[in-house]
Amino acid sequence: MGDTQLYGFPQRKTYLMKYALVIIWNILTFLTPVHSAENYFFKQYQVENGLSNNNVTCSIQDSRGFIWIGTRDGLNRFDGYSFRVFRDTDEGEKPIGNNWILSLAVDHQGTLWIGTFMGIYTYNEKEENFDVIPFCKGLRARNLLFDSSGN
Repeated sequence: MGDTQLYGFPQRKTYLMKYALVIIWNILTFLTPVHSAENYFFKQYQVENGLSNNNVTCSIQDSRGFIWIGTRDGLNRFDGYSFRVFRDTDEGEKPIGNNWILSLAVDHQGTLWIGTFMGIYTYNEKEENFDVIPFCKGLRARNLLFDSSGN
């Protein structure tokens, strides 16, 4: 009888074939493992691991891959293995002016800007110290943003 219809219904053989194909398709689609999924690993860092304070206020990644983490007790630079902490009590010519870091930003030239409780600073990568922005000294810098022109 082939694929003829009887009273408007497909014959039983054709109907069962289509039904079986739909079931097999669903099984193959939903039960096969997805090989493109990535596994992510998260590690929590605290003071015991070298972070200056457990109260993190901001973070950003710079163009060299360092993760910068602002806390209430200094600025932390993480290289993937260990922390380097910058504080206002650091020895040297130009330490960061305040330990309470409120905001971080990287401009289009790759310069790190640090907003603290007492002003705005830029990080000097070559000397590993900080330059204060004179007209912002003493101001709280909660948000650092750049426009499309880089200002």
